[in-house]
Amino acid sequence: MDYLSQFQFNILGLNKDSYEFEFQLDSAFFEAVESPEVKDGNLKTTISLMRLAEGSFSFTFHSIGTVKVLCDRCLDEMDYPIDTQDSLILKLGSDYSEDDDVITIPEEEGVFDTASYIYQFIMLDIPIKHVHAPGKCNAEMMEQLKQHLAIRSNEEDDDMEMEDEEDAVEDTNDDRPIDPRWSELLKIKNNKN
Repeated sequence: MDYLSQFQFNILGLNKDSYEFEFQLDSAFFEAVESPEVKDGNLKTTISLMRLAEGSFSFTFHSIGTVKVLCDRCLDEMDYPIDTQDSLILKLGSDYSEDDDVITIPEEEGVFDTASYIYQFIMLDIPIKHVHAPGKCNAEMMEQLKQHLAIRSNEEDDDMEMEDEEDAVEDTNDDRPIDPRWSELLKIKNNKN
């Protein structure tokens, strides 16, 4: 059986007005959804499902726990806390569509796959930049980073000095006579300014 099939709900087979489902998410989940950023986690996800009217349902997703992401500074794994609650409305219709928080699935199909929504809600809770708390980064990697930043800074200083020297050379060349054709173009340019 496919791991992600447990996150699929047969809407047509639901006969009660409300349901609650719990899932434990770990590395198997993030591997199954082919997550490029999160490789592991320890999360409890609860999905509350309520029938609103004929052919429409409310889904509430609550995920709490931690995920492992790479620190953007030292590249070591770090635990990032997740506590997210999101909801969406599902409607049965003729074609599949998404409009804000309203999802329409074909009525004859009647199956709603929640795995991608669970994943998206978790990813939206992770900031774009994730770094360890100050002083918690890998000390060896931070030392390497400092050395490379110092080398790069010195190279940039050298580049700036060379540019200054080139500018100085160009300034001294201003005394040479200008080709008459260029002088006419300079007149046109200066008149426009």
